[in-house]
Formats: sequence, structure tokens, C-alpha cells
Amino acid sequence: ERGELLRAVADAIGADLTPHQRQVLVSLAIDGVPIDVLAERLGTNRNALYKALHDARQRLRAVLADKGFAI
Repeated sequence: ERGELLRAVADAIGADLTPHQRQVLVSLAIDGVPIDVLAERLGTNRNALYKALHDARQRLRAVLADKGFAI
């Protein structure tokens, strides 16, 4: 069951997020890039990155719920 959830998360990251959301989510949540470093790299600010991360997580939860996963 865990493997199925992980596959669904990976699929949703690849298919259902915008490129920007995907980049922010992967950089911050998976690669562990500090938010200030990412903000500088992308020429943006922390608040914009927090918003993109929030939107990405919200979208992932919705997609996974639609696929029947209890989140």
C-alpha cells in the first residue's frame, strides 16, 4: 500500500503540478534546498515560494484524494 501511495505521489508531481510548483516542491521538500537560497536562485522572495509550496501541496492532496487515498 505504501509503494502504491509513493507511486501515486510521484505521478501527481510529474503530471498535475505546474513546472514552477514542481521545481519549488522538489527543491524544498525533497532536495532540502534552504528557502532563502532557492529564492535567490529563482529571483523571487520567500513569500512567493511559500505560496507556490502551499498550492503544490494542496493540489497533491486533491489529486490523491480523487484517486482514493486517505490523506
